[in-house]
Amino acid sequence: MGWIHLAADLGHLLAAGLWLGALTGLLLLLNRARTAPSDPQSAAGAAHCALANFGSAGTIAVAVIIITGEVDSWILVGPDHVIGLTETSFGRPLMLKLLLFGGVLLFAAHNRFQLYPALHQAIVAGSHDDATRRLGRSVALETGLALAILGIVAWLGTLAPPASAA
Repeated sequence: MGWIHLAADLGHLLAAGLWLGALTGLLLLLNRARTAPSDPQSAAGAAHCALANFGSAGTIAVAVIIITGEVDSWILVGPDHVIGLTETSFGRPLMLKLLLFGGVLLFAAHNRFQLYPALHQAIVAGSHDDATRRLGRSVALETGLALAILGIVAWLGTLAPPASAA
């Protein structure tokens, strides 16, 4: 089962890195769209195009993160330790990580299904400042939660998982 764990870890790492890296790029594009002195409409269009392209890649990244996270959890926690997981020093940060990931997913859905279409409409109308600002703030919060998850992952790396006690 060692190679399965290694593959799950690698897939989880790559998908999370893709997502966090894309969020960082989107933040930069959205900031440029708000502050570009020469052609803010063009910068907003570039951010809109990047967001459109990120939609599919982001969905795939989320699917990979969820699947590989499940495999990792099964291996690290083990089926015999699921019931009392929240009572362990490993389980509490793991639950916090899952809670924050849920928050990231909520922001991602809000961005994709509400704020992204609002940006599109604002660009068409020729006044995108407010839509760009709202989307940028939401992406920044999503990124902040993702960075907090990285901190929790580092913390989890210092703890013995329940399956290792067996």
